[in-house]
Amino acid sequence: MIQPSRKQEKRDKHRYHTHLYVGGTSVTKGGGFENNRTDIRPLYKERYNIDLPDIEFCSYASVLASNLGVSGITNDAKCGSGTKRIIRKATEFIVNTEYDNRVDLDKHYLYHFEFQPGIRDDVWFSKENEYGICNASWNDRDKRYQFSLVKEWFTEEETNQRYDETYGENYQKYIDNHFDEVEYHKNESRMIMNFIGWLDSLPLKKYYTFSIGHFDNCYYITEEGERKDMREHPRCINRYLDGKDLWNYTHDMKWLISDEVDNDDNHIGYFGSRKIGNKLTSIFAELTKIGPLFGDYKIQPKTEIEFCSPFEDYCPAIADVVPHLKNINFKQVPADNCKLLCIEHDWFHQGTQFHEFKHHYEDIQKIVKNNGGKIFLSIRQESFQDIVEESIYKVCCDEWGWDKSDIIILDCNINRADLSLLIKTYQDDPIVIPESPVPLSAYFHDAWTLKQPEPRRFNFSMLINKETSFRIGALDKLFKHGIPSNSLFTLRAVPQDFEDIQSLSNYELENIDNIKLIRGKSVEDYYPLGESEKFDEYLRTNQTIYNSVIKTYKDSHFNIVLETSMMAHETKKDIFNHVSEKTLIPILCGCLVFAVVPGINYQIMEDKWGLNFSYLKEFGITDYRTNTLEEQMSELSKIGKWANENGGDFLFRLHKKYHDIITDNYRVLENALFTDKTEETLLQILNHHKEYSTQERPKQKFYANEEV
Repeated sequence: MIQPSRKQEKRDKHRYHTHLYVGGTSVTKGGGFENNRTDIRPLYKERYNIDLPDIEFCSYASVLASNLGVSGITNDAKCGSGTKRIIRKATEFIVNTEYDNRVDLDKHYLYHFEFQPGIRDDVWFSKENEYGICNASWNDRDKRYQFSLVKEWFTEEETNQRYDETYGENYQKYIDNHFDEVEYHKNESRMIMNFIGWLDSLPLKKYYTFSIGHFDNCYYITEEGERKDMREHPRCINRYLDGKDLWNYTHDMKWLISDEVDNDDNHIGYFGSRKIGNKLTSIFAELTKIGPLFGDYKIQPKTEIEFCSPFEDYCPAIADVVPHLKNINFKQVPADNCKLLCIEHDWFHQGTQFHEFKHHYEDIQKIVKNNGGKIFLSIRQESFQDIVEESIYKVCCDEWGWDKSDIIILDCNINRADLSLLIKTYQDDPIVIPESPVPLSAYFHDAWTLKQPEPRRFNFSMLINKETSFRIGALDKLFKHGIPSNSLFTLRAVPQDFEDIQSLSNYELENIDNIKLIRGKSVEDYYPLGESEKFDEYLRTNQTIYNSVIKTYKDSHFNIVLETSMMAHETKKDIFNHVSEKTLIPILCGCLVFAVVPGINYQIMEDKWGLNFSYLKEFGITDYRTNTLEEQMSELSKIGKWANENGGDFLFRLHKKYHDIITDNYRVLENALFTDKTEETLLQILNHHKEYSTQERPKQKFYANEEV
């Protein structure tokens, strides 16, 4: 019997007997997807061929619950609900479950609240002995507030009509004589302040989050006695959404129903709910320390992918470095009846060839081949494509007799890989604790998030950790006209007293003196490490500290990218089309980017992925889609010349000019990297070895966990 791996045991520690409570408006309820909506639901069937689930599973809350792996969820949100009702329902739940004769002492409760301003009153109907909703707005024609009294929008039409007939006349008199909008909103702010203050006084203060729209005079008091806007509260997720509440963020991201189908409904769309739910999961984990960050969604799996390996207690690395595999479980089984052999090791590093360690797989591959299976390889580092692939096919096909079509390779090659499965994008890095690697993707929630243009600390940045001939040559071209002012350049691995710069490159260098000025420079020279990050001398000198890297990108208007794979040109004429986090993270941080890669890479990134680099023409780089690698190298001189001729705040103004392109590029990456598209793509690639059609699988993409 195969025992759980250490990684699996670690993940099991996050399996809490938890219950998630959410309160809010239609934004949280799943508004727009009421079960009887005949105007919207058929449009999703027509356009996407999906049968939408019940309204509860169309909400981002169900996605959050699924990702957290909770044992249950209470969604107390309601369409048309306002602050008074949200707080009333939440208070009742907290008192009854946390403190009033609690039976299940082992259960742990998590909370999320969504507040939106508006005239949304909580009304008691005495004859019916129940609460309902009053929504009102100013009618400029009649010079009065127009209201609607309902029990439940869209689902209780007969009851709603009866409420209006029974209470409408008297309630209108109340509105006319006793309602003032300014005072109403003041009272809302007071209720929110009291409620949040109460939560902060309770033991559960570490286990709740909230989103809040703009409420005037809504504050909280810090421990130091300082008054701050409620949107800056430590438990408020707006801080991770560029200061926006959930609805406004999804609006800016174009994740509404109106963005997904031909309908003007402005509630969060079905797929938009999947996306914001995934993003909220990472934010929730950051604030509560409960639940997965991006890259650890392996809770309550729907589908098991059976694989075999000659190594006991083994789990494919892809399960740990690729986010949003929450409905997929990789299960190691004996090779006897298995149809998927996993070959996935750190041995695949750049020029490493498969024949060097093929002996580990000699026996087990025969069994899998006899079963009619396939071989799955994940190359997590940038590799010399032709060297590695030639070695793989020579062993697997020529020596072992496998058909080339039976070899599945996932890597960084953009000619082959889907954007959502670029392996190096999710590479493990020992950022915090060496024994417990953190997926790089866990840091993406701290990226740019659609900020409005604002001056940044640096005009240009280019980060070089380890020197190569190609990188030194690129610096030489860029520095032809001097080092661009107000810029950050690093050359960390070259000591400050190292003189023979020419020996580092096969290029004939012309600007060695300028290159010498950045010898030994590190990102940490500009962003000193905090005490918690100063854990190991080796990491500080030899590894990338991505906290500092992301700070650099967020503080740079323009980033120049030198991909690792490009050093291969020194020994091979072939160009290897590999893209890693070096290209993608600056885009996620809102940078204008010039990647020194062959033009074909740009064609793929623009035509296949939907990115846009047309702003490069501002620097005179008109042929970036057709240039060879050497021609792209020469373009660096244009950038250096442009930088020296256009100083000051010109990069900021250029950043503002192309803000729409920058935000669209961000959306492309976030939509690819933080949705269930990764999961769907991987299943399509691997479902050869098992009849998934025989399992109970959701009919549509991005389906929430039915068991929650």
